[in-house]
Order: sequence, then C-alpha cells, then structure tokens
Amino acid sequence: MGTGKSFAMPSEEMTTVSVCKKSGYRAGPDCPETEEIWINPAGLKSDVCPYHRIIHFNKNRTLRVTTACVPAADIINEKLFVLPPAMEYYYRNKHPEYHVLPPAAPGCNDDYTIISMEFIYPSPGVKIFIPRDQEGALTRVVPEIAHRIPSKKIFWHLDNRYLTTTRFIHQIELLAGPGPHILTAVDEDGNSIRCPFSITNPVYQKR
Repeated sequence: MGTGKSFAMPSEEMTTVSVCKKSGYRAGPDCPETEEIWINPAGLKSDVCPYHRIIHFNKNRTLRVTTACVPAADIINEKLFVLPPAMEYYYRNKHPEYHVLPPAAPGCNDDYTIISMEFIYPSPGVKIFIPRDQEGALTRVVPEIAHRIPSKKIFWHLDNRYLTTTRFIHQIELLAGPGPHILTAVDEDGNSIRCPFSITNPVYQKR
C-alpha cells in the first residue's frame, strides 16, 4: 500500500484549550502542570479537572488542618492530585509518586469533601444474583471497601445488624436473603458510608 500524505488538520474549525497533564481534563486553577491542545469547539463544554485541589497541612506536612484548629500562619497550602478512595486504591499501587493524604489533625474540622472510604463492591443500587457452588450451596457476596488509611478499623453492618470488623484488608463475605438490603460501614473515626443493594434470587431455604 502507498504511504500517502496525512490529512491536514482543519485548524479553522478547531480551537485550543489548556488541559491538565495528570488527568487529561480541562485544566482548573489548581492544576500545576498543563499543556495546550487542539480540540473540537464542543470539547469546551467538558468538565474541569476534579482531582487537583488545595490541601492544608501542618508545618510538618504530617496532618491535614484548617483554620478552626491551627493559626493561618502555621498552615502550609499545597496543590495536590487527590483521587477518590476506590480509584486511589488501584492507582497508588503502580504510581509510587502518588501523594497519599495524611489524616486530619485531632480536633480539627476536616474537609468533608474529602471522603475517607468508598465501596469498591457492591456499587449502590446493584442487583445481585447469588449462584450455587458444585454442591448446590449458595455462594457468598464479597463486599470490599477502599480506605485512604487502611490501618483504620471498619465496622460492618447489614440492615443495622453488626457483622464484623476489618483492618488493613477491608473485605468480608456475607450471605443475604432475597430482597433489598443496606450495607453500612463505619470507621473508627466515625465516618460512615451506606450501600443499598438487592438480591434477586428467589426465596430459598437456608442450608
């Protein structure tokens, strides 16, 4: 086949935009590294980078703080790439340069827009069919949570009934009957998340 010339870019029908080098989103005010790229004008409607934000640290950068507990002069402000917990769980394993956030200082009003933990599975509202194993027994649902600080204890509850406590590896097995359920997780700092889900199996006899 021939190696014909490539098409010329229709620059008169395009525009340039600044994008975040880290996330690929349109650059926001807190993105430290950006580059200009050519895009279709419709791309200007895309979202601004949601992952770069200003984090407030103590002088040693070991704790997150706010002016509610630390004088403004003692706060270090830094622009950081902060992923949601579930994304962070996978991303940081292959990116050693990723800055894992330290905990909030005791007595400080934390930034509640930075969530501490997130369900990896199940996702809210999911409908689950539980298969049977080779012996005909029902298998288990295996919920998992990503916590920014894995060493924190997490207390698991199903439909307001306590199940177990995990630390470091936040994964459990459970068997729930047909119908809607709510899985709740509370960490030792009092942060909580809820996940409604439903089991679609027909009514079965417990074995």
